[in-house]
Amino acid sequence: MIFGFLKHLRRQSKGESQKNRVLIYKNEHSIDPGKISIAANKAIKGLQEKGYRAFIVGGAVRDLLLGLTPKDFDIATNATPEEIKEIFRRSKIIGRRFRLVHVYFSREVLEISTFRATVSTNRNSMFLRDTTGRIIRDNIFGTQEEDALRRDFTVNAMFYSPDEEVLIDYSNGYRDLVAKKLKIIGKPDTRFREDPIRILRAVRFSTQLGLSIDKLSLKSMRLQKNLLLNVPSSRLFEETLKVLLCGEAVKALSEPESYEFLGLLLPEIKGAMSKTGNKEFLLNALNKTDERVANNQPNSPAFVLAAIFWHEILSRWQKEELTGKKPFSAIVSAIDEFINKRSRSSILEVPKRFELDMRNIWLMQAKFQKTAGRQSYALLRTNRFRAGYDFMLLRADVGQLDTKIANWWQVFLRNNGDEKKTISRHQLGSFPGKGYKKRFNMHRSEEG
Repeated sequence: MIFGFLKHLRRQSKGESQKNRVLIYKNEHSIDPGKISIAANKAIKGLQEKGYRAFIVGGAVRDLLLGLTPKDFDIATNATPEEIKEIFRRSKIIGRRFRLVHVYFSREVLEISTFRATVSTNRNSMFLRDTTGRIIRDNIFGTQEEDALRRDFTVNAMFYSPDEEVLIDYSNGYRDLVAKKLKIIGKPDTRFREDPIRILRAVRFSTQLGLSIDKLSLKSMRLQKNLLLNVPSSRLFEETLKVLLCGEAVKALSEPESYEFLGLLLPEIKGAMSKTGNKEFLLNALNKTDERVANNQPNSPAFVLAAIFWHEILSRWQKEELTGKKPFSAIVSAIDEFINKRSRSSILEVPKRFELDMRNIWLMQAKFQKTAGRQSYALLRTNRFRAGYDFMLLRADVGQLDTKIANWWQVFLRNNGDEKKTISRHQLGSFPGKGYKKRFNMHRSEEG
């Protein structure tokens, strides 16, 4: 036991440099220890009891310094994945590109990673780059300082020791955070080539946290943006969705820097923002999404995507109706044409599960136009009804739909039992009811 502890102490000091390390003590920073989860404290204590070093790292430290309560806590340690797994019974080693350990505490899952080192050669099987310079495997273990300097941005590279209440900074991240500056660590061109997703992460952090991207980083982002095309589609979609659901989607479309990169991946955004009616609809939809994030309510990714693509569906729908097709047949043709075209030419591939939900939301827009009879009851049972309903109210709000239709559905949904049956027998406008009001239901992620 003692021998093992001394072995860990020797390993932690080997290669460690204190030259570039800045310690910021509790009287100098604003971190509230009460905002650290019980699970994070338990994990750190469990590692320390076995002789390892362990710290909260990354975005959680950044958020704590900003006075926010982190959604997730990541832990960094000098223990290897196998050693971590040996300590925590309910744990699992995951990842190939970047091996780490998921540790399960009741309802909370912690990510615990081993300090990484950056190497300059591709000759090690534990570290590989592709032909563009993108890192596709990164499992060389190193010191805490090396781990800090291989992270993406200075504000994400700080460590925090809960027991000592000390902040450890190797890259001037604390200074940059105070100055509201977002700066990549190292040479920008090299770091964005290593992982082009850092471009989207820069967009999200800048927008969400109100940080200004420094000039060299922004210049490199613009030069390297086409490298995003080399990122696996699932990861690209996930990171794009994080930008749209970060709580500042409206801001992301209003700031030139973020709009530029989102427009590359979703050119439909530029189309929607170029015409007043479409722009108003999209910004209203994103504003509702931002409000739900602020209120800690779940959002439907399909709802957001359906709103972004809606102007494409609407224009096709209108053209199909001019050929004499009925509304539902016309919108079916419009949706099929758009999805087929997008599947052949899009940069950002939408997963099938979201595509199906978008289709349901769009199809409902034709069905909402029928406001009497059994169809109104059948529509209530449609998958993603609440999302489709909110979508319809947004359309009425910007003049894309007769407000009498929105009014009918609001009255229909407000009533129950016999009253609902009575309303369903009346055609549009033939029942007493108050005028249309902007009223949005909570489209839960399970329902819409």
